[in-house]
Amino acid sequence: MLKKQFMICLIATFGFLQFGSASAATLDLILSSNSVIEGDTFTVDVVISGLVEPGEFISTYNIDVAYDPGSLMATDVTFGTLLGSGSLTDANYLPAHPLFVPGIVNIFELSFLSDNDLKTNQGSSVNLASISFLAIAISAGDISIDPLFTDIVGDVNSALQVDLDSVVSYTVSPIPLPGALWLMITGVIGIGAMARKRGSAI
Repeated sequence: MLKKQFMICLIATFGFLQFGSASAATLDLILSSNSVIEGDTFTVDVVISGLVEPGEFISTYNIDVAYDPGSLMATDVTFGTLLGSGSLTDANYLPAHPLFVPGIVNIFELSFLSDNDLKTNQGSSVNLASISFLAIAISAGDISIDPLFTDIVGDVNSALQVDLDSVVSYTVSPIPLPGALWLMITGVIGIGAMARKRGSAI
C-alpha cells in the first residue's frame, strides 16, 4: 500500500514538473512609435518570440491584425526573410485586394524550406512581417491580433503553443503650428492693438 502511494506521488510530481516547464511562444506587435502626428507613417512589427523548445520553429502562418480604419490606413507590408526568400506570401491591406476588409490586415506566408533549414534560420525570436500605417485622423486607439482568425504552424509532428493576445496602443496628435506662424499671429495682434490705440487717441 505504501509503495503504491509512493508511486502515485512520484508520477504526480513528474507530471507537475512537466506542466510547469511547458512554455508558450508569444506573438507580439512592436510599434516603431506609439505617438505620431497626423499625416505621419509608422510601422508595426509582427514578432514571435519564445521559440525555445527543441524543434520549435515557424513553417507557415495566417495572421489577422486589427486596427481602426477611421484613424489609420495600412499602406504596405514587408515580409521577413526567416521563412525563406522563395516563400509564398500574401497580404490584403489595399482595397484592390479581393479579400480586403477595412480595419484588418491579413498576412499569410507558407515556407518551402525543409524543417532543418527552418530550424537553422530561426532563433528564439522571428520577425514575421512589418506593416506600415498612415495616421489619417487625430485619435487614440489600439492595434491588436485577432486570435479567432490567426493560425501559426511549426513542425507538423509537434503542436506549437502561441499566446496570441497582443494589443498595442497609439495616439495620433494634430499637426503642430510652426513657430513662424505663431510669430506672425502675435505680430498681427500687436499691430491691431497699436492701430486701436492710435484710433482712440485721435
